[in-house]
Amino acid sequence: MKAYERFLKYVSVWTTSDENSETVPSADRELVLAKLLVEEMKELGIEDARVDEKRICIRICSCNTGM
Repeated sequence: MKAYERFLKYVSVWTTSDENSETVPSADRELVLAKLLVEEMKELGIEDARVDEKRICIRICSCNTGM
């Protein structure tokens, strides 16, 4: 997939927050983009990509202990 195709895919996801919510994230719809990003990261070989408890897409990088 080309970069512009990925961009168009990402911007088509409705991620607007709920201004009346007191939770983080404020709307369940915000999870859609995070799951999409994790799926694509795994397709690229980043197996430890995940969505955390606040629905943030993350990957834990191991440090280089030789430095």
